[in-house]
Amino acid sequence: MSEKNGEEFEEIQFNDLIINSEGKAGIPFDTLRDKFGFSIIVKDSVVYVKDNKSPGSEVSLTKSQELERVSAADNFKVDVEFLKRNYGFQQYYQDSIIYSSQKRGIKCYDIIITEVGEWCNITFKGMYEEYCDQYSTTNVIPKLIKFYFPLSCNEVLQGLIESDNIRREYDGRDTLIRSYDVDSREIIFSRIGEKLS
Repeated sequence: MSEKNGEEFEEIQFNDLIINSEGKAGIPFDTLRDKFGFSIIVKDSVVYVKDNKSPGSEVSLTKSQELERVSAADNFKVDVEFLKRNYGFQQYYQDSIIYSSQKRGIKCYDIIITEVGEWCNITFKGMYEEYCDQYSTTNVIPKLIKFYFPLSCNEVLQGLIESDNIRREYDGRDTLIRSYDVDSREIIFSRIGEKLS
């Protein structure tokens, strides 16, 4: 907490912000929760943000504003609902969702996202390499990687295509990218600031 001209305010460091490819800055849900004490609730196509410090203050974001959200909330249930609504993922198993890409009726690739306690696993199966163009606005893979790794999106996409096994930290997440089958690769990552066990 800082003071300027007799008013108190919270400081945000530049590296706390997330900047998308168009240069728009965003504040991650975790920063809003931890630093500012906001409550964030996602209901249908609306995100409700409530300032717990000021009684009666509540802001809601419409679906179009939510689409500009540039990072994961680090809450699997909230993120799953966002991915289902906006990227076409569907329920797969109890703690998993799936996206299947088809072109002209031919299955190209599957993406399966599974939560396992304190970490997540994204599995890519099929011809996913052809759909990792970081400049694409239609392919779901670059959007998904940018959703979880907004600052290191290009590095993670490059690791997904080129590396068989790599483990390092991207955007504060302990991350393992590995291949485990002929046409399959997976990204296993922790929540921000945590480690894979």
